Amino acid sequence: EEFTGVTDDHVLIEEQVGFTNQSTITFDELEQTTYNALMFQFINIHSDDDNANFRMASTESDDYVNSTFWEMYHFEDASDANHEYRSADDTELNDDSAIAMMARTLGDGADEVASGYLWIYGLDNDHSLVKQWYSVFSTNAYNDISYGQTAGGSILHDGSTTQAITGIEFTMDSGTFDGTIKLFGLKEA
Repeated sequence: EEFTGVTDDHVLIEEQVGFTNQSTITFDELEQTTYNALMFQFINIHSDDDNANFRMASTESDDYVNSTFWEMYHFEDASDANHEYRSADDTELNDDSAIAMMARTLGDGADEVASGYLWIYGLDNDHSLVKQWYSVFSTNAYNDISYGQTAGGSILHDGSTTQAITGIEFTMDSGTFDGTIKLFGLKEA
């Protein structure tokens, strides 16, 4: 059988296409979705600063993030390749922070971009105390290194209680950024 593209399993909810020089991009009506799982697609996220880190956060100040960050890397000149767990880029729940790293070391060069996905699960607020999330990115960094970066964790309201996620915002830790972000609702199997 021929595959013809996007199906009812992935429904485009919102997109912000070709934006430039933004400090924050927000998707702020998530509590109105009927989906228990969402997927964000990031296309050519580009920073105007070198060594900038792409991050996500809940828009609710009482939502906290717990996260972990891994990466694989390969130098363009083939001088080194490896993988590592980066505890310095983790977010601990008791930090009372809503910000989590998804891709790091972006740059301002034309070929220094990141593309990837973020999935958020457990939006059924009647049954889920924790909203689980997972991201995967491919990054061509400012320091001539190609990265495969993976992060994941949970979002909790007030650290432990059930509450709707009303919005997610994306930022760099410095400067502004360009790119395209699309939000899809995912049908449950």
